[in-house]
Amino acid sequence: MNPPNGTAKSLESPLAARSAALRLVATYALFSFLWILFSDNAVGYFFSDRAQIVLVSTLKGWLFVAVTSLLLYVLARRLFERIQAHARRELDARSESTRTHQLLATLVDSSNDVIFAKDLSGRYLLFNREAGRITGRDPDAAIGHNDAEIFPPAHTERVQTDDRTAIAEDRVATFEETLPTVDGERIFLTTKGPLRGDNGEIMGVFGIARDITERKRAEDSVRKSETNLRTLFEENTSVMLLMDQVTGHIIEANAAAVQFYGYPRDRLRHMRISEINTLPPEQLTQARLRAANGDRQVFYFPHRLASGEIRDVEVHTTPIERDGRKLLLSIIHDVTQRKRAEQSLRESEERFRLAMNASNQGWFDLDLESGAINVSPEYVRMIGYEPAEFKSDLRHWLSNIHPDDRDAVSAALEACAENGGPCNMEYRRRTKSGLWRWIRSVGKIVEWNDDRTAVRMIGIHTDITERKEMEDQIRQLAFFDPLTRLPNRRLLNDRLSRAMATSKRSGRYCALMFSDLDNFKPLNDLHGHEAGDLLLIEVAERLKNCVREMDTVARFGGDEFVIMICELDTDKTESAAQAAAVAEKIRVALARPYVITIETDEPAVKTVEHHCSASIGVTLFINHESSQGDILKEADNAMYAAKEEGRDLVRFFDEKRASLKPATTSS
Repeated sequence: MNPPNGTAKSLESPLAARSAALRLVATYALFSFLWILFSDNAVGYFFSDRAQIVLVSTLKGWLFVAVTSLLLYVLARRLFERIQAHARRELDARSESTRTHQLLATLVDSSNDVIFAKDLSGRYLLFNREAGRITGRDPDAAIGHNDAEIFPPAHTERVQTDDRTAIAEDRVATFEETLPTVDGERIFLTTKGPLRGDNGEIMGVFGIARDITERKRAEDSVRKSETNLRTLFEENTSVMLLMDQVTGHIIEANAAAVQFYGYPRDRLRHMRISEINTLPPEQLTQARLRAANGDRQVFYFPHRLASGEIRDVEVHTTPIERDGRKLLLSIIHDVTQRKRAEQSLRESEERFRLAMNASNQGWFDLDLESGAINVSPEYVRMIGYEPAEFKSDLRHWLSNIHPDDRDAVSAALEACAENGGPCNMEYRRRTKSGLWRWIRSVGKIVEWNDDRTAVRMIGIHTDITERKEMEDQIRQLAFFDPLTRLPNRRLLNDRLSRAMATSKRSGRYCALMFSDLDNFKPLNDLHGHEAGDLLLIEVAERLKNCVREMDTVARFGGDEFVIMICELDTDKTESAAQAAAVAEKIRVALARPYVITIETDEPAVKTVEHHCSASIGVTLFINHESSQGDILKEADNAMYAAKEEGRDLVRFFDEKRASLKPATTSS
């Protein structure tokens, strides 16, 4: 409870306190003067006997002492009560401040973003745990050191230049910085601003850095492949626009853009970016020119939605060329909340720390004794609820974690309770709609009971679904054939290397088969590549059905497939017999007729029956007696021998004579 305004002012203002003291003394002096003046006259007026006057004066003096003592007691008591009330309020305020700082410090230390602060000499004042992780340094030991003691000279100069820019321009600015880390060289999007002291003077610089390496790689992939561009463009959850470099006409908008801006897709395709971007036309033209020339890739704009609402957006723009036309691909993120947080950061340190509750993050406070959980509204909305309808406890929270992840999360919580944390957990969490979203939770124990048992944990939840989906998409593009979904050459080489290492330990032979379709080209010539693609998909399914789950079927390109059979026998002759049986099974399976249904522009579909055999070359390998290249070449040579001897055959590579001989099975 706040004290009355008069009391607060008298306690907090030295001038008011002096004024109150003067009034007290003046009152006392006036009362004493009047008492002495009138009481002495009254005694002389009523009494003439000297003895009586002395007696009455003595009584009058004691009465004066009693009255003034009572008056001083009342005033002193009121003053002491006010002082005690003020002291209690100060104590409560300090206690709440300590709790708040503890929570904020934990949130900063638990963030998956790098958070730091430096003085004007470049020495670190704040170096959070994530900063320590990526640099391989103890966060406490980094305090007091500068960038030259952490990064190589070239990187140090870039970082310090950005620091000086933020301080000199006296504003929060965003920079793209490439830094060496324990995970290799990574790209960070770093927001920096002036750090102010209590008197408002600039005392250094603060910063928040987010690793955008994977996003940058995705952007590079978009520039290189039109096919990948279309897939990423249509299916990406980020807002994307494709526009003309010169006129600013919007050529294409993805589903996320339609949802974000609130316009129908056809309407967006006929708009200029100037109808959305509220910057003056000359500034907008200049920004487009800088993006087209590659001078700048990240912009911050105010965008108007169909509802009339203005949103602050972060735009990552890349120039591309399609069909000879120069375009700009813009990936747009709504950063309205982040901008508001940055504005608050410049006003106070407390708001700076609260910025950790940015988009896709929310805090939690877990009572380990009762299981009660308090969470922020951001986390509640992240999983599809409204704050008023969401209730949770530890049991309910664990029950909504994916069954495959539940044991790992429980183990992480137990470990955190034992060692204090922080603990990191990545798991799938069921949303209100029943879908699964990837969540990263970072927690730390902040309270123990008398026997040092953990009783309270606080931390943050972060939605990492988009990152997980992007990682899976990049992995699919890097290691799997997009048509058949089989491993490509890169993944086959990796598995071949592992098979050789396994063979060295077990002493068992492995087999590599090279298969090429014998009658594939006529199908493409007669019915088009769509029919050929459908046949290749069917071939992939038949090959997978002929081998074990531990074996590998890969597509090398065109109609060439490679099959690797692992863990045969320790005896070479027996291994050859086993490999021959599998190869014959594959040859028979691929020789069966193919019935292909082709969709046409007409209502009826077209059905084609095609006969297509396969020539298969086989080689055995063990340990590292041959290199990967030699093994593939041997299987390839054996396959060509099968082609030359009439096709629809299985042939082995003869190691002893460096020539080819027929397989032991009949073809």
